[in-house]
Amino acid sequence: MKPIIHVYFDVVSPYSWIAFESSCRYSRRWAVDFRFVPAFIAGIMQATGNSSPVRLPAQKKYMVEDIKRVAHHFQVPLKINDNTFTAVLEKGSLEAQRLLTAIAMRSMIGVDPSSSAFSSPPGELLETVARQLWLRIWSTGEDITTNDNLRTVLQDSLISVDLIDKLLIEKASTSVKKALRSNTESALALGAFGLPIFHIQCNGQSNMIFGSDRLPIIADLVGEGRFICLFGGFNNSLLLSC
Repeated sequence: MKPIIHVYFDVVSPYSWIAFESSCRYSRRWAVDFRFVPAFIAGIMQATGNSSPVRLPAQKKYMVEDIKRVAHHFQVPLKINDNTFTAVLEKGSLEAQRLLTAIAMRSMIGVDPSSSAFSSPPGELLETVARQLWLRIWSTGEDITTNDNLRTVLQDSLISVDLIDKLLIEKASTSVKKALRSNTESALALGAFGLPIFHIQCNGQSNMIFGSDRLPIIADLVGEGRFICLFGGFNNSLLLSC
């Protein structure tokens, strides 16, 4: 059985975007089953007594510069803009994460939800929509909290009008709200205090790894040997040895 890596993420987190794109790249190279798990970072922060790094002036200052570095290094179009910190601190990502959870639930057909987080593999609709959400909040500085804006995100993801209407209805359902809560509780049970986290299941062992730059450690855990850095855009990668 191939190793399984569940990547827990929230689109309000820029480092989740790095982890997400890195996972998409390595999913095409490694003999590993990646699955993306929408979770609610604000719920994790509240449950653990943690707080957003942008609330601490020194950490916020560092984060602004660090995002520039990681965006360049990983070639992901992360940009700090006037609306970014308003989105992080005031608007949040609850509606967006519920939308992604509704999409993930559609990927769970035939899967026992009691044995796995509500998730979706790379290459499916969740990947496309999550990326569009990150582009809005962390690249162009647009809103992701209203139904009108979420409809635009879905339209930009080339989804049919019929499916868009269904997803926006499902997003508000009790079952989706419970599923997002369940995913968040699963992250907490693994020891999460923020996002992104990777839950690695391999050879009967279970490990939780926090952070967007831990792929060399994860490669070791899943038996991928010498780590190879994958750089490039969303669809193209340049191989470089680390």
